[in-house]
Amino acid sequence: MTTPVWKQAEDAVVRGDAEALAALLRDHGEALRQGTRPTAWWGGLAPSYAEDDARAIIAREQHVAGWDDYAALAAAGAA
Repeated sequence: MTTPVWKQAEDAVVRGDAEALAALLRDHGEALRQGTRPTAWWGGLAPSYAEDDARAIIAREQHVAGWDDYAALAAAGAA
């Protein structure tokens, strides 16, 4: 069974996988951006894919100021 695109995108955000998220946005961005969609996140929260920049989306959803801050946290094992 194929994992739904919304779940693949959420997983990419959680992993901090900007390349995977960028590919999903390129191939399925319209579907990810429109209306409400299912989510596996607690409380029904779901990432916003309003931006086209996967790195900006990941940084925002990880609650850091930008990609460089996220990368530093990830390198330190804190993300």
